[in-house]
Amino acid sequence: MLLRMSLMTGVLIFFVLMIRSFAIKKSRWNVLKIMWLLCMVRLLLPVTIPCKLLSGSAVYFIEFFYNYSSFKRFLFPIWLIGALCCLFYFFVHHLMHYVEYSAALPIKNNSIEQWKINKKSFPFFDVLQSDKVTTPFVCGLFKTRIIIPKTLEFVCDKKLLPILEHEYTHIRYFDIWIKYAMIIVLSIHWFNPLVWVM
Repeated sequence: MLLRMSLMTGVLIFFVLMIRSFAIKKSRWNVLKIMWLLCMVRLLLPVTIPCKLLSGSAVYFIEFFYNYSSFKRFLFPIWLIGALCCLFYFFVHHLMHYVEYSAALPIKNNSIEQWKINKKSFPFFDVLQSDKVTTPFVCGLFKTRIIIPKTLEFVCDKKLLPILEHEYTHIRYFDIWIKYAMIIVLSIHWFNPLVWVM
């Protein structure tokens, strides 16, 4: 079932990639983002959706090997090892960067404080600085933070505020939640190369 679901969604991913190659105008990227989200949700939902594009030899070939007892016996352990390796890699990667997150300190800047006050919408967030990072980024699921390099503290407001606005866009659209959901998708469907290009 997992192989079939991944293969069916692979066709949709390929379709989105084709659209993306022709989506030049910026206004089309919101549509693409929705389509990527649909792909991700499809990969997470354990349901079967009929698809005529895959109702041929491709699905039969996969289901034949999956249902073949001697192959099925080794299929689950191989998938499980791959999934655990992916989760371990992402966990170690997060742990390595946790030092950067935890070393960040609050910024005492009147312009930034005023900018934060103007952002009254949910979700709540904080702006921190760190000398261990080189580019601004957003982190934290429940305690969301914008972390900027310490050198940006001395940049004029005309340059700093657009950077904060860009990072706030990631918060407003819950991109950090999507990122962690994508980690789960990659760990489950690690054997599908099309999933890695999402």
